[in-house]
Formats: sequence, C-alpha cells, structure tokens
Amino acid sequence: MKKRSLLLIVAMLSICLLGIGTAYAITGVDDEVPASNAVIPFVCQVGGGLDTSWLFADVFCSGGVPPLFNGYVDWAMFNASSIFVQDSFWTITQCGTVTDSACDLISHDVADPSGMVQTIGGRDYYVGYLTVNYEDSSTISWPHTGLTYYAYLIDATKGFASGFAPLIVENGQAGDWEEYNPITDHAQAMNAEMYFPRYLFVNSALPETFNWWLFLYPYVDQSTTNNYARALDGIVCDENENCYSSVVKIPLELNIVDVSKVLPPALKPAGKNWSGFGAYEVCEPFYFNTGECDTFDWDASTEGWSYERAQGSSLAATWDVMHKIPRVSGRLATLPGPPL
Repeated sequence: MKKRSLLLIVAMLSICLLGIGTAYAITGVDDEVPASNAVIPFVCQVGGGLDTSWLFADVFCSGGVPPLFNGYVDWAMFNASSIFVQDSFWTITQCGTVTDSACDLISHDVADPSGMVQTIGGRDYYVGYLTVNYEDSSTISWPHTGLTYYAYLIDATKGFASGFAPLIVENGQAGDWEEYNPITDHAQAMNAEMYFPRYLFVNSALPETFNWWLFLYPYVDQSTTNNYARALDGIVCDENENCYSSVVKIPLELNIVDVSKVLPPALKPAGKNWSGFGAYEVCEPFYFNTGECDTFDWDASTEGWSYERAQGSSLAATWDVMHKIPRVSGRLATLPGPPL
C-alpha cells in the first residue's frame, strides 16, 4: 500500500474548496430543524443486542389542548441495496410523539427479513434504512414541517447507547432525497464531494471495540462484474502523520464500513490504541482495473456517520459515540424524481 504525504490533504481540500459555491441555509446543512421527512439508517442485531430506535415529536402544535388526532407518520423500509421491504404508518396526536425501533418493526411487520442480513465483524445484522413522511389529517391543518426526529443506536445488554441525527429533509423529498429550496422554488440535492472520517480503537484487541463508517446514498452504483463501484479514494493517516493510500467501496444505498478491515497493517500496531483520520474524495464510480476516479456530476443528498465503540476494563472505561462525518458539500442540482 503506497504511503502518501499529509500535504495531499491540503491539496485535495484546496482544489475542492475552489470549486464549491455557497449553500442556502435551508439546504444541505446540519440544521436539525422540524421537518416533514427524514431518512434513518438502521442496524438491528440478529438474535438481539444492538438496535436502532427513534422518537418523532410534533412540535408545531397548540399546547394546553386535549390530545386530538393530528395525522399519520408514514414509513417505508428498504434494505441496504434499496430493495423495498415493508411499509405502514403510525398515528400521531397534537403535541404527540411516536417511538419505535428497527428490531421491533422487523419482528412485528416483516415476514421474511433475510434479505437485510449483513455480516459485520463476525456478527449478523439486519441493515437498511427507513423513509419517514409526516401527513396531517384532512380536518386539522397543522404545518407539514412539524416533526422533530431523534435516533439512537442502543445495545442495552452491554451498556452502549448513542444518539445521532438522521438525514433531515426540511420541506418535502423526491426519489433522490432532494430538499425543497424556497429561494429557487426547486427541489435540490446536496451531496458530499469529500469525507473526513475519524477512527479510534481503544483496547483494539477486545471484542466490543470496533469502529464503523456509515454512508447513506439514494442509489446503487456498482457493476455486476465488480469492475467499478462508487468508492472513496484518498488517504488514511494516524496521529503521527503517517499516511497511506486508501480506497473504500461504498456501492450500496446504506454502506457500513468495518473500519478495521480498511486500515493498512501499518496503522494497526499490536497491543496499542489506533487513532487517526481519513481524507477521501467521492468517486462515482472508481474503476478498479485502472485506478481512475470519476467525479461525474450526478448529485443527490448524501450523509455519513462514524460509530466508535470502546470496551474498557470496567464499565466506567466503556463508551461509544456516533456522530456525523465532516464533509465538503458543494454541488447543488435540480433533479427529477418520483415522490417516495
């Protein structure tokens, strides 16, 4: 694996920054405001354990009134390759909440979840994403942007719990997870041109220490012969500025990267903690036979998260965290697409 200079990060970032424009405040930024729609990645461990739960709250309501029927929260479940699995809805009252989890939905509503199974780190998980759409009742006219979304990755039996922000779509969405921009009166998509994920393995030899990078895209980009796929092309470095070339496949709609599998051996010293970061350009696609990175300007809203878990010698030294991955976002596009 070729070692690269840390200066490449500065070069890659400079090139990207020169080419980006200014995003509107309502589109493609981490302002977790009330919204009509959201896209929630989920993981549910087969047989119990790690689960994804969520809570939606109707915050644009009149307080101090009796609970009245307000509308529906429609949901649709897809596997990581965007194959439809199941859909249904929850009812919601004024100032009300809806709470559920991926494991509960799969257990109660999905007859055959086998198409969602992925093996990550030697364990089987149901993996996919949920699209959520808030619809008011026809008799009560409340704003369609009245839900806030909270999501959590919880492994209660082992003492792990982390909150994270889903992909929020503030004024409606279409097939490419576009966000309505009132300034231009068009649906627009905000993608990521570069990602800068962190990795941190504390007590790396212990079984409950692991890191995942999650990347959510609204379409699949890969060849049936594995000649090309959407991928991240760049470098990964430790905290001593030792950097190496790195290519990470992200061909699916929900990609969960087991970080230990993509780190070069030089960044995984035995008996020590591993800590560092990556700087990646998004290739759509990356050609594995030639090493060519295609940055075809086909835009869609995208998001990334990093999940870091550390097993300590005691409960006090055991922790986990899930946070969004820093990104450079610049390409805005008006795209056609059927409503979800």
